[in-house]
This record gives sequence, structure tokens and C-alpha cells, in this order.
Amino acid sequence: MKRETLWSEYVWSDDIHEVNFKKIIEYSYSLKSKFIGRQVSNRGGWQSDFIGDGECDEIDNLKPILNDKVNEIIEPGQKKVFAHSTWININPPNSFNIPHIHPATEFSAVFYIKSNETMGNICFVRRNVSEDILKYKQDVNICERPSITGKLYVFDGLLTHYVEKNLSDEDRISIAFNFLTYD
Repeated sequence: MKRETLWSEYVWSDDIHEVNFKKIIEYSYSLKSKFIGRQVSNRGGWQSDFIGDGECDEIDNLKPILNDKVNEIIEPGQKKVFAHSTWININPPNSFNIPHIHPATEFSAVFYIKSNETMGNICFVRRNVSEDILKYKQDVNICERPSITGKLYVFDGLLTHYVEKNLSDEDRISIAFNFLTYD
């Protein structure tokens, strides 16, 4: 995994293509057709409830890959982590995710299933930045990374992040994960 230092924070990224994107997209739309979804940080988009083990073979196959990748970044002496909660985001044109954190997690991750440069970048925000500064998107306080199919980003769950508006005419689809330590 590639590690980048953003201020005093780390964001790790990797490219993963050992999954069947088509099957995950089909599963995502199948879930969306059955459930109203929930609204957390998404504005105009759809977010699934947590996806349990055994609900989607392709996501079940993805979790060990992500667990291995995230455990690669653990410092010596730290407890190992595992993907505890998983959900799907479908963001149609003009939808976005507001700044938020994932409390009570060791790490969070987002994996892009269907996305490109016009569908809105993920943005990480320097800690203790006021809402006023966010409005002006000052480069010194916000770091953008491309939301592209196959890209994985892993970060501290308390690092504020958001996803820009989808400016394309297609849906952006991602899977989000929260990681906890083994007891």
C-alpha cells in the first residue's frame, strides 16, 4: 500500500482489481431496489444498511483482501484489525457526501466500484479546520484524491472527509468499510 502524509495524518491507497465489479454493481442496484436506504453523510444519494457476511459473495471475497492490506499498515505491537461494518453508496448525478468522520473505528476505507474523474473526488480535511475555511476550500487544509474504479483509500476514522458532487450523468458506486481491532 502506498502511504501519503497529509499534514500529521496518513492516507494509504492502493489499486485493487481482483474483484468482479459487474457483480458488485448488480448487487448494489438489487439492494437499492429493495430497501429505501439511509441518510447519513449522503446528500441526494443512496446508502445501504450494513452488509453482513454471506449476503454478497463478491464483497465477502473482497474483505480478506482489505483486511490483509489494512493490517500491512499496522505499526509493530498494535492489534490487528478486521472489516467490521460495510455498506454501499450509490451517488447519482449531482449528489455528494458532506464532511464527516467515522467515530469508534481504528481505520475507515472506501473502495470505488464505479467511478471516474468527473464523478467527484474524495477530499480529506486537516484536523481542527473550521467550517468557514471549508467553504473556501483552501488547498492548505484540504487534500483531494481521485475517485476512480478500483481505487482503495484507507484512513483514520477520525479524519474528516467528504466526496464532491458527481458531475457526470452516471451513478458513482463505492463500498465503505470501518475496521476494528480484534479483542
